[in-house]
Amino acid sequence: AGCQTIVMLTGGIDLSVAATASMSAFVAASLLEQQGLAVAIIVPLVIAVIIGVINGIGSGVFRVHPLIMTLGMGLVVFGASNAWQLLTVKTSSGVPPEIRQIGSATVLGFVPVSLVVFVPLALIIVIGLRRTGYGRLLYAIGDNPIAARLSGARSWQVLVVLYAISAVLAAIAGYLISGFT
Repeated sequence: AGCQTIVMLTGGIDLSVAATASMSAFVAASLLEQQGLAVAIIVPLVIAVIIGVINGIGSGVFRVHPLIMTLGMGLVVFGASNAWQLLTVKTSSGVPPEIRQIGSATVLGFVPVSLVVFVPLALIIVIGLRRTGYGRLLYAIGDNPIAARLSGARSWQVLVVLYAISAVLAAIAGYLISGFT
């Protein structure tokens, strides 16, 4: 929801979120046994940033419609995830116990522990949108991209960062979903 909220403020959409989330969960699970927890968390985040930057460059610099750009990127990520699966299917994989604990545990029998991640991220998004210049740029580009450009906003730079943030949020959601399932 956070990914789509910030992207939709600019009049765009990010259809690669589901593929990015699935990719991050799968890559983290497959790297855990051989590489350790730190690598299993960092590598999918780096891949997610690359996915987001490519989406941002396509949408912001080359002016490909976000629906087309992110749908195509989602299919590329899905195909790359399938190729990764074929390479790693011979190894054991699993969800890190720490992520499993955060993704599926509850406190007092009904309060999900994942709120430890979701609430701070939601606060960061809300405060970032209301109290920062970057948040105002997102609103400006979404309300009137021509006026934002004429006022000096470099929309392509804002969009590149925006899609990178969206992909990182999707990767974090993927980790938690893998812990839940």
